Amino acid sequence: MMVNIKSSWTGSEDTYNYVRSQIKEKWGEDEAKLFQPAENCLTFKGWKRHGYMVKKGEKALKSYTFIEERDDKGEVRRKYQKTVCLFYYRQVEPMKKLTSPADIEKAKVLLPHIQIRQAA
Repeated sequence: MMVNIKSSWTGSEDTYNYVRSQIKEKWGEDEAKLFQPAENCLTFKGWKRHGYMVKKGEKALKSYTFIEERDDKGEVRRKYQKTVCLFYYRQVEPMKKLTSPADIEKAKVLLPHIQIRQAA
């Protein structure tokens, strides 16, 4: 089954390695091999948009991005680094009880380690 969750990751090898090292430290090398930054590691708002919430007590993984401020002519005025707080798929759960078979299957594919709460 195809799961349509995409992050705004831009393909930076440095940020990939930085976040992967945090995943390896927290869950081990086998889990770090499963890391796919465009699909299973999103911001708090990113997970929320897809119907998931961060589990209580979870701490964010840290990453960074570079922001460019441009003037009216489109020229870069200022460039600065911004910290980004990310959550790995193991740190989230569905926001609601799942009722549709499609939602249940999507959750099983994306979050194979959790028990899926189905509506009665």
